Amino acid sequence: MEKLLKNLWLIFAIYFSYSQYSNWEEGQNLISAQRDRLPAIEGSITRERKKWKKIQQFKKDLKNAQTEFDQANKKFEEIKRKLPEKINNSAVISLLKNISKDINIKSSQTAPGSELNKGFYSVKSFKYNASGTYLQFLIFLEKISKQERVYNVKGVSFKANRKSNKGRFQKVDAEIDLEVYRYNKEKEKLGDES
Repeated sequence: MEKLLKNLWLIFAIYFSYSQYSNWEEGQNLISAQRDRLPAIEGSITRERKKWKKIQQFKKDLKNAQTEFDQANKKFEEIKRKLPEKINNSAVISLLKNISKDINIKSSQTAPGSELNKGFYSVKSFKYNASGTYLQFLIFLEKISKQERVYNVKGVSFKANRKSNKGRFQKVDAEIDLEVYRYNKEKEKLGDES
């Protein structure tokens, strides 16, 4: 027994060494297992990075699409101002009369004509008759071209005014055929159904 007690420290040393070796071996096994998982984790990280890049590209594309949509919406609003849904005869006649008055064209008359359906838009004709100088009619046509609404000058004819040529500039009688456009909302509804 005495011999056993003297060597007790050796037994503890062997037991302690064995337990430390077992712990070290477990640690090595854990490290080895983690190293074995490392390629799978790196592959997963690579896939997630690709997904992240796709998400970032999608966000960028979405912002670009939103910008394009906003621009298209602005253009659509501009077209709606140029092609309203209604043609107000009195507003068109009043506009032509006011332009004539501003540039001192005398005896102007405007008569609305017929309206033609062209599918997505309709065209209404107006006949404008007045007496003035070439320069006045040039300014008149220029002012019409600067209007927000779309006007088309279909025809212009001038005849010499023999009654009143007492000024520096030759007076002429003009007949101007104008077309005013409007948007056909009914056609849009029909287009949506087909």
